[in-house]
Amino acid sequence: MVKAGEAAWIKEMAAADSEVRLFEILASGLKETIDSSGAGVFMLDEAGVSLLGVVGTPTEVLPETKTIRVSMDDESSATVAAVKSNACVRIEDTFEDPGAKKWLAHVYRIRAAMAIPITINNRAIGAAMVVDTREPRKFTEAECQAGLRLTGACAKRLRRLNPDKKNSFLKAVEKFLKKS
Repeated sequence: MVKAGEAAWIKEMAAADSEVRLFEILASGLKETIDSSGAGVFMLDEAGVSLLGVVGTPTEVLPETKTIRVSMDDESSATVAAVKSNACVRIEDTFEDPGAKKWLAHVYRIRAAMAIPITINNRAIGAAMVVDTREPRKFTEAECQAGLRLTGACAKRLRRLNPDKKNSFLKAVEKFLKKS
C-alpha cells in the first residue's frame, strides 16, 4: 500500500546536503511510503563488480547494511537483478521463493522484499531494497512506481549535490559507466 507523504520525502531529498544524508532520506522515505519494515540503499563500486551497502533503516531490521558487499555475479540477489534489469524485482515470500537467499531471509526474518533500481541516464547505478518482516506480501505496481519516483528523486539530487564529484559515490559510478 502506498501511503501519503511521498512528495514530502522528495522535497526533503532535494534539500539533502550530503550523499549519506540523501541515502538515509531515501531509505526512510521508502520505508514509510511503501509501509514496510525497513529499507536499504546499495550503490555500484568503481569497477562495477559489486554493490556496496550504504545505509539501512531501521538498524534493528537492517543492522549490517554498511558491511554488505554483493557481487554483481550473484544471481540470487534481488538488488543485483534490479540493477541488471533496470526494473523493480519483487519477492513475495522469501522463505518459499526458490531464488531467494534463504539464509539471509531467516537471519533477518525478512518475509518479503522489493529491489528498486536507482537510475541515471537510463542506467542503474544502484538499488534500494525494501523489506517486510511482518509477513509475506505482494508488492503492488503502485508501490513499485512510488519507489521508482523516490529513487528517481534521489538520483536527480545525487547529480546536483556534488557536481565536481570528488569523493563521491557518483564519481565511482561514472568511472564504471565510462568503462562499460
